[in-house]
Amino acid sequence: MKFALKPIAAATLVVTAQLTGVVYAQASKMPAAQVASPAPAPSQAERPASAPQDWIVYDDDIYSPVVDAVSRHLNAARKAFDAKDTKKAAVEMRALAVQLKRQATLAEKQNRALMAADKVLLAEDTEFAQDTVKRLNESARKASSAAAATDG
Repeated sequence: MKFALKPIAAATLVVTAQLTGVVYAQASKMPAAQVASPAPAPSQAERPASAPQDWIVYDDDIYSPVVDAVSRHLNAARKAFDAKDTKKAAVEMRALAVQLKRQATLAEKQNRALMAADKVLLAEDTEFAQDTVKRLNESARKASSAAAATDG
């Protein structure tokens, strides 16, 4: 079986080989402190016997970090449920609901701001399109009058 290297395939191979060299060269120039390798997921045997204080544990094998007010209240509610303190758990769940409502309000404000920006862009685009139609009609009128002048 004959194999002929087509020019496009050859160019692709050359570009790919050059790009891998560039990526490798850039990676090797980085200091060792900046190169970070992802931490491997802990196996069942490596998981700690007790959950870290700043992590929420679901189903004894899913860990979620505590990073904001929502997760702090969720973590506190989970701990209260585990301790059979239903009153504290209810208080934390209410605080969680308040935080979620605050985030919903913030998301709504951001969405409205985006919609307002989109309306401004749409108005500018519409104005540009109307101007283009007007100029095209004017050009068509000029071409028509030039044709009539040429005919006469």
